[in-house]
Amino acid sequence: MKVVITSNYPVGSETGASRVAEMLVKYLSRKNDIAFICLGKKYSEEKISKNITVVKIPMFDFKMFQVPLITPIVMYKVFSFLDNFKPNIIHAQNSVFVSKISQLWSMVNDVPFIITYHHIPTEALYHLAPSLSKNVLGNLVQDIYKNTSLKNTLKNSDGIVAVNQTIYESIKTVDKNVKISIINNGIETKELSKIKIKKLNKNNRPVAQ
Repeated sequence: MKVVITSNYPVGSETGASRVAEMLVKYLSRKNDIAFICLGKKYSEEKISKNITVVKIPMFDFKMFQVPLITPIVMYKVFSFLDNFKPNIIHAQNSVFVSKISQLWSMVNDVPFIITYHHIPTEALYHLAPSLSKNVLGNLVQDIYKNTSLKNTLKNSDGIVAVNQTIYESIKTVDKNVKISIINNGIETKELSKIKIKKLNKNNRPVAQ
């Protein structure tokens, strides 16, 4: 089985989402062919072991956080890589940047997409800049994001995971009808395999093994 795992961080980042992505790469590569898409100093594709290929997207490093440099050329390279890799499923962490690129490709190519939420992106932004939570414009931006981009991401995801009850409830405020599985550490493959994904179940393929 070919699996794509995405991270919005460089390898070795101390964030929870980054650690979960890297642990999934380690666990799932035991039985699957893995492509790990993350951030790096420049675009690169490197096969680091028999079952793991790492694709790095160039980033701006602001010390506290990193932002990918997503240009038409980068998009073309990532899409071309995915076209050649031909994944059976994509596992993404959170719903922006690299995750959004991979979801766009999955929608075009009808490949199942599962996403794990460690936070809603705008809530994470407020954590980095608390003053935004008291800013009317900041609240307006969050509302617009939730009702457009985030709602669209949820609609086009085949499986949704929240790492705790708080995130579960945050997602429900965006779409009360969406089905969400709570996996406290985000990496229990036995729990991931229980998620019922229509595209996967149609072909009797597991989410993780």
